[in-house]
Amino acid sequence: MAFLTDGTLRYERYGEGNCTIDADRVEVCTTTASSDKDEIGASYFDVMTVIDADTVGSQFFETRAAATAYATRAQGRPSFESHFVRCNGFDETVLGDALTDKMTTLSTDDQGPLQSPEFDEASRATMRAILTKLGTQP
Repeated sequence: MAFLTDGTLRYERYGEGNCTIDADRVEVCTTTASSDKDEIGASYFDVMTVIDADTVGSQFFETRAAATAYATRAQGRPSFESHFVRCNGFDETVLGDALTDKMTTLSTDDQGPLQSPEFDEASRATMRAILTKLGTQP
């Protein structure tokens, strides 16, 4: 949000945790730090699928048993699905001084529009400006 007012880039943490993937491809992530105190200690379950070299799909489940049934027997339905695309070139060297160890003070609800903005002309213009400031090409 600071970028919109003064052009300052800052990447703050909103959460972190420890994740493991078992032999059935079920990923279990337990939150160790979060801007939402209710999430600390919570575990999340998903099944990862490779879409292509730079994209993975993730199917999320309410329980580990449900994730295992989906991964091993194609039973059940995920409660939520998403995909993640590798952001080539966005590493610590490029992001540099914009990275912080600070935990955001924004509520989970306020983080949503920043993490998943509407793709209108205003948000596209902001994204292009951020990429330009980082020295990358949109």
